[in-house]
Amino acid sequence: MTTHDVASEPLLSLRGVSKSFDGTPVLKNLDLDVHAGQTLILLGENGAGKSTLKNILCGLVSSDSGEIVFGGETQSRWSGARASELGLGAIHQELSLFPNMSVAENVNIHHLGTRGPFVSMTALERRTDALFRDLLGIDLDSSRLVGELPLGQRQLVEIVKAIQVSSSVLVLDEPTTSLSLDERQQLFAVMRRLREKGYALIHVTHFLEEVEAVGDRVAIMRDGAIVALAEKGELSTHQIEEAMVGRELAEVTRDASRVTADSPVVLEVRDLREDQLLDGVSFSVRAGEIVGIAGLTGAGRSELMQSIVGVRAAEGEVILEDGPFERRSIPTAKKRGLVLVSEDRRDEQAFLERPVRENITSQLMDRFTTGWGWIQSRVENEIASRLVKDFDVKTAGTEADLGSLSGGNQQKAILARWLSVGPKVCLLDEPTKGIDVGAKAQVQHTVFGLAEQGVGVVVVSSDLPELFTMSDRILVMKQGRISAELARADFDATAILRAASSSVETEGTR
Repeated sequence: MTTHDVASEPLLSLRGVSKSFDGTPVLKNLDLDVHAGQTLILLGENGAGKSTLKNILCGLVSSDSGEIVFGGETQSRWSGARASELGLGAIHQELSLFPNMSVAENVNIHHLGTRGPFVSMTALERRTDALFRDLLGIDLDSSRLVGELPLGQRQLVEIVKAIQVSSSVLVLDEPTTSLSLDERQQLFAVMRRLREKGYALIHVTHFLEEVEAVGDRVAIMRDGAIVALAEKGELSTHQIEEAMVGRELAEVTRDASRVTADSPVVLEVRDLREDQLLDGVSFSVRAGEIVGIAGLTGAGRSELMQSIVGVRAAEGEVILEDGPFERRSIPTAKKRGLVLVSEDRRDEQAFLERPVRENITSQLMDRFTTGWGWIQSRVENEIASRLVKDFDVKTAGTEADLGSLSGGNQQKAILARWLSVGPKVCLLDEPTKGIDVGAKAQVQHTVFGLAEQGVGVVVVSSDLPELFTMSDRILVMKQGRISAELARADFDATAILRAASSSVETEGTR
């Protein structure tokens, strides 16, 4: 089936769907049609209602009113079991994997025990290895524990798991945020094959270029409602952005860098290596400089950031402006003016069952505690309220649990926490992952402001346009090493992809 053969009747429809949480409307009388053999791109700012809509479709949350129609039949009792029965699968933004189980067990979790009490792990792993090769064209050892995999590979496991259980509708919630460019292309190829087979695909994303890459139609949400619905190509990127945020967005540009050869070096890494992924990494960052790091999943980018601050043990030297950084640890790093905003912020840096206030001020306690350890609640509340406003964190209030916020707003709260401590060196691992276009521009301007103040910044990103916008230099990592270094005048996507994937190191400004 091609997009030209799409049936006139939608496969899945929502009619007048509304949902509120604690009296706050999240979805407002929403109508939406999804057709077999089409990919619907669902866009919207963080907090627009996309995750709630996805959860209702998957049967994880019930609507307050409205109805769901599947195959022309109104569903009187919609649930997760009913959605699965009808062949609806989902790739969730927050991974639903068991870290203490193997890749094969996670992928086949819905089928374990259905064919008797005994499971042949050898056969299960063989079938799972074949799934990864057939669907994504990659070799992944399915006997490994999921908890041992880097975030990008865990995302691939979630993708294969969801595809295996779906047969009619596949909902993809930010599936590419942790994937390299090459892995994104592999996923897009799978999506196109599923579309040709007649699947209805709902693709939730913040990457506007994915509208052109895999979309047939685009639906834009704002404040719990569909505010625009169009065929691919009918709306420009500028029009999409305006519809998402309800205002015109200024183009993000950076003033000419003031970094010179005389600018002091605030971070120097010498021959950093560890057993698994780092193989002698060396580089330096000057005050006010933004250094981007590109590379494919598994290249060692996140592991490098973790090793610099001491989350991972590694050999080699890390030298800060005031001297060598030995016996590396997070508390010591903070005291020395070095902070890391990690990629997997939800699992590693978020206190989901604690208030936004505590999450956002947890590294600023010296500003609102007395010498005797007493907390000055008024000062703490003022700081939390100011940061919520400055970083545009959409929340019912600073006392709301962080877990009640959308994923993007959770990330903005964590970014606010670390970027407000006054660092001298800031390591940002995928800082805009899962954040909408308005918030992304805000974060980028904040990073520019840090650099203007003389902070050295390292940005890891799988989004090349973002690296091109932000960076003074780009380092490319491959297999735990720096394979290329490009000055701003030499930025080129083809050169970066070649350096990240080829067996020959790229010549350049190394």
